[in-house]
Amino acid sequence: MTRISGSEEYEQYRKAIRQIDVLYVNVFVVQETPEGAFQHLLLKRRGDVPLPNSWQPLSGKIREGESIKDAFRRQVEGKTGVEEFTLYRTETINIYYDEYYDAVLAVPFALAVSRGRAVTLDQSLHVDFCWADRDEAIELLQFEAHRAFVREVESSWGRNAFIPLA
Repeated sequence: MTRISGSEEYEQYRKAIRQIDVLYVNVFVVQETPEGAFQHLLLKRRGDVPLPNSWQPLSGKIREGESIKDAFRRQVEGKTGVEEFTLYRTETINIYYDEYYDAVLAVPFALAVSRGRAVTLDQSLHVDFCWADRDEAIELLQFEAHRAFVREVESSWGRNAFIPLA
């Protein structure tokens, strides 16, 4: 078997294929109830922005020079005003084709466990928020990747599947 890795042909091919870009992050903010269930914080987008009137987790662009971890934190603090939370990394990355950018995007997911229910909504993109139980969140969320992550949180929490970010 002939390997082409490192060859001129391979390098030309590699330059021609598209790269996967990480431009956005998603953060799923949850709060554990006394009964051990979760309430999921969902935000409703304004009607005059992309994905109008849809419910979603926190979502936003990574700023130039910003680490992904810092983008996760900024999304929680900036869009919700929630300051007391523990941030967890996950193994979930949503990869999809974005027509606007004509690119394949990878969106890493994080989990933020809030220690309070008070939310101060940033209304630049959103008009409302709700704390939804598992079934409500699955019904409201538009994308299957988001619904699947809600199910994963509910089923994996007690197994130490999420690792705190420093």
